[in-house]
Amino acid sequence: PPASTTTASTGPRRSLVAAKAYLSGMLELQRDEGARRHRERLQARQDDDALLEATADALRFLESRMATTLAARIRERVLEVLPPDDQQRMHDLLAVQAEDVAS
Repeated sequence: PPASTTTASTGPRRSLVAAKAYLSGMLELQRDEGARRHRERLQARQDDDALLEATADALRFLESRMATTLAARIRERVLEVLPPDDQQRMHDLLAVQAEDVAS
């Protein structure tokens, strides 16, 4: 029982960490000041909500600079590693950001 409890409680955390690591790598490949700031912001976030917000911001940043197909693949990959609850929250954050950009 303790092992399954540990797995259950750290499963979503591992997924958030995987998304953070993947996106940090994508930002590092950009090699400019804006990407560096987004990467540092991702690395500094400990709270899950703040990490999801930083992830959504970083995705939007990359999407503004990359070919549509590559940006879509990065978004898909990030969403693949998030647990279902966090996937929905990420969709919501990205939708809010899209509305903010449109207005």
